[in-house]
Amino acid sequence: MKREQASEGEPAGGPAPTTLIDIVFPGDTNHHGTLFGGAGLAYMDRAAFIAATRHGRVPFVTASCERVEFRKPAQVGQIVTFASTPVWAGRRSLTVEVEMAAEQVDGAERVLCTRGIFHMVAVGAEGLAPDWSLPALPASHDPLPPDEVRMTDIVFAD
Repeated sequence: MKREQASEGEPAGGPAPTTLIDIVFPGDTNHHGTLFGGAGLAYMDRAAFIAATRHGRVPFVTASCERVEFRKPAQVGQIVTFASTPVWAGRRSLTVEVEMAAEQVDGAERVLCTRGIFHMVAVGAEGLAPDWSLPALPASHDPLPPDEVRMTDIVFAD
């Protein structure tokens, strides 16, 4: 993934691709010791929502998801990474590609587990001009430094 240089907290060409990182705990697994598919989809949907919101700066809802491919399971104790990248922007809708990868704590091997496409629709733009539309996607982003770690959290209402 690529991103442009930051300027006042945001990359110059728009928000950077979003990456969520977590670990698979036993409470999120099935009787095989692998991450529940629904739990993985929930994380992917959250990553798509955050990427869309960072791009459009308005709230979004998920309209649909498609081509969700479960390739490999994520095992209990593995670190899972959800990388979401907006790939298409319309007037008030955005398509986000999300990939889930898993790796052992020692980082010996990283595997692509799941990939999916999420279609997001901007909501809550009532106060904006009638001709408002989402900004165009940036042409490119500079790669993140490999040793850089950032943490962001979002608080959802119960």
